Amino acid sequence: MADILDGLIEARSREDAAVDLHDPRTFLAQAVRRRNSDELSAIAEAKRFRERLIGDAAFRTALRSKGSALAHNYERYRPLWDQELGHSVWHSEALDGWPEVRLWKAWHEDLVRFRDLMTAYPSRYGTQPAFTAWRQRQAARAASELGPMHVAITHPAVAYELASGCSVGCWFCGISAQSFSESASYEEHGQLWRQILAAVTDQLGPTARTGFCYWGTDPADTPDYDRFLADHGRVTGWIPQTTTAAPLRDIGLTRRVLSLSTPGEPVLNRFSVLSPRQLHQIFEAFTPLDLLLVELVPQMRGSLMPKARAGRALARETAQPERDLSLSEAATTIACVSGFLINLPERRIRLIAPCKADTHCPDGYRTFADVHFADAAELPDVLDALIADHMPEELPSSLPLGFRHDLGVRVEAGAIRLENDASIHTVSGYPFLPQLASLLTDDPRSVGATIEAMVASGANFFDVHGLLTELYDSGLIEPLHPLPARPMVLRA
Repeated sequence: MADILDGLIEARSREDAAVDLHDPRTFLAQAVRRRNSDELSAIAEAKRFRERLIGDAAFRTALRSKGSALAHNYERYRPLWDQELGHSVWHSEALDGWPEVRLWKAWHEDLVRFRDLMTAYPSRYGTQPAFTAWRQRQAARAASELGPMHVAITHPAVAYELASGCSVGCWFCGISAQSFSESASYEEHGQLWRQILAAVTDQLGPTARTGFCYWGTDPADTPDYDRFLADHGRVTGWIPQTTTAAPLRDIGLTRRVLSLSTPGEPVLNRFSVLSPRQLHQIFEAFTPLDLLLVELVPQMRGSLMPKARAGRALARETAQPERDLSLSEAATTIACVSGFLINLPERRIRLIAPCKADTHCPDGYRTFADVHFADAAELPDVLDALIADHMPEELPSSLPLGFRHDLGVRVEAGAIRLENDASIHTVSGYPFLPQLASLLTDDPRSVGATIEAMVASGANFFDVHGLLTELYDSGLIEPLHPLPARPMVLRA
């Protein structure tokens, strides 16, 4: 991450270098201000073309048909839709001949940098060491479980649900959202909401800014949604990012939400698009420039973007394996939060983190704790207890640990090889590794007992403790009790 940040600073103007480019919102504002109105309009038009290309199968077919008038009309974007040309010019100076595509590529690269800064923000600005260490362990574990797709996960510190359930009911919902039953009204819940925000901010510091206000809910189900967002901005300093699958249900609400994003404090929002018809209705309702900072996520049939193999989609695939559901081979979760999930009307708080969806965690996230609180006055104590119970800053001596359940364990030539479908990890350089592998699998025990057994057999205390700490911080070993049976050690 340091290399990325150094590269960013070197590439920006003197004016940019004078601001805090470790702050993602500042970086995004600078990315907008660096471009004049003509450039922003050109980027917005290219973005719209690309959204139609990805989401509209009929448009793609017509575009690529021999002698197509569409191909002539969209010649300026040819590297985006002509795969052979795109591969040959995308990473070369040849894009100088395609100014609109070059503008789009530079904009897209800035959005990727923004995402990386969002990922790094909670660790850089966190004021709660135990939470920061826990979140970093979860991020490391997720990277090992998920493989390359983990880079798309920013690990926000907190998410809020302003309703119970979701009315949209997508068959592919990656977190299996329950049916909608109620929504928080601002008049009834506004004071509690502000108190919750204050308690979370007091506990987590600036990290609380990464929160957002949906999960197994859709913002369109909460008529006062924009008022809750405005409070989040006033208390934490950031207006939250929004994702909705029903942006046209109450277009006035949607416009109010988008208006909270300003040039000085921009917000990157998302619309999940469920059909080609909805895509074209969105195009009619909003200009390309209106949606410059709104990512359209094409979820319709025929989209080039496959759906995550998690939640309801995973359940349907399991029940109907003969059907082609166009599920992703790589994306196995849509969960992103490593931290607290707080439901306002239910006064419920869960501690969660992303993982690969499987039979143990079909919705693609782990739940470490699930409790209720009576009122805002009780919330600080609940947060304190969750942190104390689940987030030790250092490797606790009494904690029983073992390798993660998804990792196959093999001892080869004195090294430990840990492998799943997404990652391979090799641990080497210590003569005691075969014995340690056995202690962590065949006969798992507490950290203290493991170290004691290793030292009794001649290993150096500091070497063993240091390696266990490294494995723990990397998410390769973890507490035994919430996990299924341990893997077997295979000796070559």
